[in-house]
Amino acid sequence: MKLILTLVFSALLCGNSFAAPAMAQRSEIVIPAGDLAAGEQMADAPTAGKWWLNRNAKDWGARDGTILMAGQPSEQLHKPDGLWQVIPMFRFVPYRVPELVVAPKVTGWYRIHVGLYGDEIEVWSTPHLLGKLSGEPFPEYLQAPRGATSRVAEAYWKAADLTGKSIHILQPYAPMAHKGAGWMGGISHIRLVPMSEQDVAAAKHEIELPPMEQRLFAMLDVVDEIFWNGTAETEQDIHAMIWRHQQAGFGRIYWRCFGTCLDNSPAVPAAAPRWSDQDEVEWKKKNHCVAGWNEYFGLARRFDPLKVAVKYGRTIGADVHAMVRLTNFNRPPYANFWHDHPEFRAQMLVSKRDQTGRRIPVQPYRRTPYSRVLSFAYPEVRTFYVSFLKQIASTGTKGILLDMLRHPPIAGYEPIVAEAFKTKYGKDMEPLDVYHDPQIQELFSEYLRAFLVELRQAVGNDIEIAVRCRGPEAFGLRGKEFIEAGLINTIVDAHWYSGNGPRPTMDATVAAVGTKGKAMAGADHFDDVDPAKNWARRKGFLSPEAVEALAKAYSGRGVTSFGVYESTLHTWSPDARRAIRAAGWNYNPQKATPGGKAGQPVPKS
Repeated sequence: MKLILTLVFSALLCGNSFAAPAMAQRSEIVIPAGDLAAGEQMADAPTAGKWWLNRNAKDWGARDGTILMAGQPSEQLHKPDGLWQVIPMFRFVPYRVPELVVAPKVTGWYRIHVGLYGDEIEVWSTPHLLGKLSGEPFPEYLQAPRGATSRVAEAYWKAADLTGKSIHILQPYAPMAHKGAGWMGGISHIRLVPMSEQDVAAAKHEIELPPMEQRLFAMLDVVDEIFWNGTAETEQDIHAMIWRHQQAGFGRIYWRCFGTCLDNSPAVPAAAPRWSDQDEVEWKKKNHCVAGWNEYFGLARRFDPLKVAVKYGRTIGADVHAMVRLTNFNRPPYANFWHDHPEFRAQMLVSKRDQTGRRIPVQPYRRTPYSRVLSFAYPEVRTFYVSFLKQIASTGTKGILLDMLRHPPIAGYEPIVAEAFKTKYGKDMEPLDVYHDPQIQELFSEYLRAFLVELRQAVGNDIEIAVRCRGPEAFGLRGKEFIEAGLINTIVDAHWYSGNGPRPTMDATVAAVGTKGKAMAGADHFDDVDPAKNWARRKGFLSPEAVEALAKAYSGRGVTSFGVYESTLHTWSPDARRAIRAAGWNYNPQKATPGGKAGQPVPKS
């Protein structure tokens, strides 16, 4: 392999990777695109099954004007006509290209920089590749820095001891719906910068994982990673997801599920998906793809993804808990119970917006089904949820997070609720705001408490039950009361259409859990914030800078851990992974004393 070497002395003369004289002799190494692939792996034009060696990429900003591309990128814009549509095939590559193996034949520690193709035409399909070193169990994502001004930009991947190592570059699988396809991506060069012994010591916190009790937590939307944005076919693919999260610096991983997969569970008949062959045909036609939800259901029939994730997490030191969107039947395929019992759906009032944008109920009042929420006012609904939550507990997970923010509330204005409200308070509930009125919330808390009592009886006291909510008192949650009663153990104080600045309810949440529970803080993936401008919203996903600043804002306040939603997006970027590790190294889960120093640690589960 031909290498462009800017060497004072040959790198091969280096002995011990920490020998100071040898360190001083090593110089930067650049491996150009043409030397990254074997001759039979590439072609001079886009060709199925081969990397395209594009020699006309100077205008893209490629080093030497040359880049290896997985395929021909498209300039076509993605204009979805609704939510939950498969990203079009033109954003991906209709075939897969072979793994690249590069042997730099160097000794010692280097910082690895990679020139990568990128665009932000469609943020959920930003081009990326995978990279790993020989001996590592799985690859991790490589993505050009967000906000780059050219199509090709250099990203700092990581620091590593490359003695005897080869570098592997792979193409990720495209979304499951585009079976057999791969992600768009490109690599223009690999640049290796030698590190001294002092450099390695200084980089410790970007190389090593933080202590477990200081790590950030991840809220992993599994269906996004293995259906909308990627593919999983085997248990090894599940292992890779957990490994990438652990390597990014996450300690606890909340694995989104409803039963064992998506919003359904083949192990529980009432929670199983109802999806006909005709549904599959129509869905594929609408989304212009070759595979649909049957491909996803097949995964859960071969093995239980959550159970696999929990077991593998234990072997590598990643704590996998289940996460259930408590009120979010927001798209098909729906569970059998949802189809069989439309009478249990919550009901809202027909409304219109006034000049300020507020929704004002139309009078006379008219109810309309809120199909995404099954009302917890009905005992049958509570029993349904308990049935598959009990199945989730059987996977061996140590905890379950009940997400009340996708999408509140837990009930509406349906007759069973309206009648109970009038009996309890002697007035109609229709003129009142179902989201904020304190008396409505008090009634909802009775429904939530009844459900939690049934759940605790079903799963026992050893399962950590967490609730993700907007503070300790919203949407029927009674944090202090439920913690004291042992119905829940943890409150994740997070956002619901309220920006990503530090939570104003965080101190109240810490006070509510006291010494018997844990308070955690979460941020959403949307709405980046500027820490230097009083957390003002700014365009784009939550940035690495904001993640570090938010973690710092919660550190030492009695907040056990800080975490992020849609955690997969943070595993895509090397910059984000370093920010997550750095935030963990600097995080203090203890509560500050009046003197300003951290005091007693928060109880562990």
